[in-house]
Amino acid sequence: MLSKITLLKKTLLPVFFLFIVSSFTAHKFYVSLTEIEYVEEKKMLQIISKVFLDDIEAVLGQRYEEEVSFTKDETSNASAERLLVRYYTQKLQLKVDDKDVTLNYIGSEIEADQLVVYLEVNKVNPFSAIRITNHVLMDLFEDQQNIVHVTARGTTKSMMAVQERESQLLKFR
Repeated sequence: MLSKITLLKKTLLPVFFLFIVSSFTAHKFYVSLTEIEYVEEKKMLQIISKVFLDDIEAVLGQRYEEEVSFTKDETSNASAERLLVRYYTQKLQLKVDDKDVTLNYIGSEIEADQLVVYLEVNKVNPFSAIRITNHVLMDLFEDQQNIVHVTARGTTKSMMAVQERESQLLKFR
């Protein structure tokens, strides 16, 4: 009887361990990072948003029913960039002191497995609060997390946008 229990332990424990380990490694982590910096002397918000390349291609393709592929060849990216601008202006919104502001697309570039998106907002006076709504990739991934850091006048505030809380108000004094 003891040998059957020992045999079960020797066969079931490794299988159980493999199941547990594979359940953790098979799940992909969905995250983006957006950094917003207020440049007071230029009265401008400079925005850099980083998303995984395959994720943004998937969401743009699904949303706009077009095949989307970003490459290092700029001429082939014209259609993809047009969709990217359209998507970002719908999914990332800012309100400075309770006033809507317009994001201006500057460009994007590929860094390893990420797409880095450059945006700016002009004519921004010193502010005391900024509301950020970041829905980027949330229409594709339920567990998407969008981390946002805002730096103004030497102070950095951070937020994490998730499905239940996509918008937050950050106050600066």
